[in-house]
Amino acid sequence: MNPPRFENPETATKLSIVSYNVLSSPMLDLWTCESERWAHIVEVVLPQLGADIYMLNEVSPSFWIMAKHQNWIKQSYFISSYHFNNGPRNNMIISRFPLANLQRETVNPRRSYIAKVEPKSGLPLWIVCSHLHAQYTGYLIRRSQLDAMYQYISDTCGTDPVLIMGDLNFHNERENVNILPPFYDVWRSLNPVDSEDSTTWTEKQRGITFDVPQNPMVSIMAGAFSERMRLDRALFKPSTYAGASTSEAFVPSDMSVVANEPISPLTPDLLPSDHYGLQLIFDISKPAQNI
Repeated sequence: MNPPRFENPETATKLSIVSYNVLSSPMLDLWTCESERWAHIVEVVLPQLGADIYMLNEVSPSFWIMAKHQNWIKQSYFISSYHFNNGPRNNMIISRFPLANLQRETVNPRRSYIAKVEPKSGLPLWIVCSHLHAQYTGYLIRRSQLDAMYQYISDTCGTDPVLIMGDLNFHNERENVNILPPFYDVWRSLNPVDSEDSTTWTEKQRGITFDVPQNPMVSIMAGAFSERMRLDRALFKPSTYAGASTSEAFVPSDMSVVANEPISPLTPDLLPSDHYGLQLIFDISKPAQNI
């Protein structure tokens, strides 16, 4: 498969970022068919999306090695290293831009990756590939993890724009109170709702990524769940330098749910993961004069 064609960073007008929890489940491999799913993800799903940056959750050593040896990745992308002392559920960044200042923040046991990229010359963007604590009852832990991450970002990223994206495990919309300004929920900004009554929301407004009962993989991994949830999120902090409000370089323009089809019509109950992915598109403006 030929690698995707991209705009030159000197003239780029769009930036595509995909987040995806690829499901590492060593105890349930017999039912989740890890090798088959992961091969489909790295050989079909990701290259077809043609994103500039992929931020992946629940990456095992086997998945990382499989991705590392894909020709389309070797020819066009940089990848984050793998830390084998963090178990089978690491995070991973695949980026066609060099990963400057790449580091792992330690406030979250799942060790989010943070890096600075430059999608257009002179315009830095910090990306944080994150996977927060799971389960509904863990909302206080997630809040604590986010608070620590906000502080970490404040100490590290200065006034540059920052994107936190991944499986944040928000089990319902009430957890949006944990999104503290200047960060905001990108999906909700692009798909606003005029009522707290979710029964009136369209499918687009719902933005479901953990889909009971539409995704049979969920019942294998989490039989106790009975709700459709927007576990995966993108939180964005625009530039905070003086004058940024009138000359913002990265503006979210579209967001969609992806990787939500079976890996084959012959296996309708086998999807690539128990999660769906998210694809976020930024419009990139010309460099502001005061950056």
